[in-house]
Amino acid sequence: MTDANDPVMETEKATLKPCPFCGGEAEVHGTGYHGPADCYDVEVRCSVCDASGPEFIVDQDDDNEQSAVSDATSAWNRRTT
Repeated sequence: MTDANDPVMETEKATLKPCPFCGGEAEVHGTGYHGPADCYDVEVRCSVCDASGPEFIVDQDDDNEQSAVSDATSAWNRRTT
């Protein structure tokens, strides 16, 4: 779920290219920490057609949320159109 108050999410949103399928606005979605491994999942998804880029998962102990968001944004932006 996108957190509108998260500066990391807002910074990355400003750099996202439109959806290659429908031209819709893309958004960074982070699921937060959950499950037995307590991992953070993040992906970029189109707000119109729900197309998504690859999911990036990091361990809570690694404190790499920013890295996962940056990786997801980079992967979305370099996709084939």
